[in-house]
Amino acid sequence: MRCGLGALWLAPDRNLRRRAIPTRQEVLLGTAAILVSVALGPSAAAKGAIPPQTIVERIYARAIRPLPGEHTPGGGSFLFEKPSLAVRFTTGFIDLWTRAYAVADEDVEGPLIDFDVVTNSQDPDFDRYRAEVESQAVGRQVVAAKMWTRTGRTPEVVRYDFILERGAWRIDNIRGSVENDPWSLRDILNGAFDKTPLK
Repeated sequence: MRCGLGALWLAPDRNLRRRAIPTRQEVLLGTAAILVSVALGPSAAAKGAIPPQTIVERIYARAIRPLPGEHTPGGGSFLFEKPSLAVRFTTGFIDLWTRAYAVADEDVEGPLIDFDVVTNSQDPDFDRYRAEVESQAVGRQVVAAKMWTRTGRTPEVVRYDFILERGAWRIDNIRGSVENDPWSLRDILNGAFDKTPLK
């Protein structure tokens, strides 16, 4: 009797076939392992990273300090200096910032950002603050910073959107509102591309 390749394919080893098919228990265990690894992946990556809430607290600990020779808080302009920008913000945000200012330097009349983003004010004047995690998901957190002036009872609130990127929590956007009119730092930067070029 001839036994070519066709015959070999038609008559596989039944024991081998049975061994190749996983049992229901193996399937469930494998699926559970995948789900756990996905869920713990970002958490494991963030294990040694500085928490977003701590980052925001450090920002305001510096912003509340008066500048040399001054008596009022210095504000948060330091956050957007090149060394801090590179460390604290996501790659996507830095790219947007760079492109927006490249356009603004040539075509936009007046400053692109004309207020202190960190304190949501023209002249920072607050003496206490609190940072708290407002929401979180896998690889994302929103931290709300609340500031009180010496005489005010209602806090000013600025929100920081964090993304876990390259093993560290980085700011991807900053948001606030003025008289119930919301603003977003990303929206402000994107506005540079909508400006009419100077003649």
